[in-house]
Amino acid sequence: MNSVIASMKHQYCTTAAVLAIASLATAQVTMTEIGAQSPPDTLDGYNLAPAPTDERPFFDAYDSIDLGGGLNLTLEYQLIHFGVPDQGWRPWSHEYTGSAYFLDPGTDTQVRMRPRSQANAIVVYIDPRDDSREFEFEIVGFSESGDVQSIRAAIRGGEAQGFGISVPQTDRITQIAVINTDRSAGGFVVGQFLRDDGLASGCYADFDGDGELTIFDFLAYQNAFAASDPAADCDGDGSLTIFDFLCFQNEFAAGCP
Repeated sequence: MNSVIASMKHQYCTTAAVLAIASLATAQVTMTEIGAQSPPDTLDGYNLAPAPTDERPFFDAYDSIDLGGGLNLTLEYQLIHFGVPDQGWRPWSHEYTGSAYFLDPGTDTQVRMRPRSQANAIVVYIDPRDDSREFEFEIVGFSESGDVQSIRAAIRGGEAQGFGISVPQTDRITQIAVINTDRSAGGFVVGQFLRDDGLASGCYADFDGDGELTIFDFLAYQNAFAASDPAADCDGDGSLTIFDFLCFQNEFAAGCP
């Protein structure tokens, strides 16, 4: 009996020590440059699903985009709906056919998009209107935890470039900004959206969904436990206790398939 208690104390101290270290870190937005190639099937441990076909009329302006799975993007400005490549917009960089949404340069040189429900990973492609040269863009991701990250890229018109934004499961994307920083692209479109569609790994210990086991999984689990998130009920007994921490530690030690 004493050996069992001693073992439990050791596990508790180990878990507490790891969580103390994890508490010094913060959840972060991850920005990924995909380039002109077709979008990947996964992003930072999340499966990706393409946005459904937009059946709304072309050449009209809209202030939202349906990404499917109950996820809608609210737009800062109304964007004009074009089709690639036969309804107003030229061919894409990798034979994409579908919708694109144009920001008129007379309106602004940046567009902000806000997910209206839980979003952990989003991919967006950007194509400048002017195809004479490359233009400077900055893509910025914002999270509910307060983290902000950005990526800069030069994009030539007619060579749409993709960018991914992702956050851990316990966080959410609150805003994406696409900014033509040199203000000279003659407007641009955003299109070929994809959204997260569940974890790619299916591994409980990979709690932040990035496809690998690190100290940040402990941080993500700690945050979920503190928020009374049912996802932190590792042992499945319907309540959150120290035994859930021990359960998670064991899952982590066992690794992922």
